Amino acid sequence: MELESISIALEISRRKNHIEQHNLDEENAFQWFLKSAEGGKNFEHPLEYFY
Repeated sequence: MELESISIALEISRRKNHIEQHNLDEENAFQWFLKSAEGGKNFEHPLEYFY
């Protein structure tokens, strides 16, 4: 259980860092976060969702 919590925290941190690196606005950041949580097929290139 503790390992799962650490894994989730690391994933959230990774996504937050990605959002900050690409200066996504609030709506695009939220949409990307949802897509990545769903295992979207462009997970490694999430900005493709917005262009």
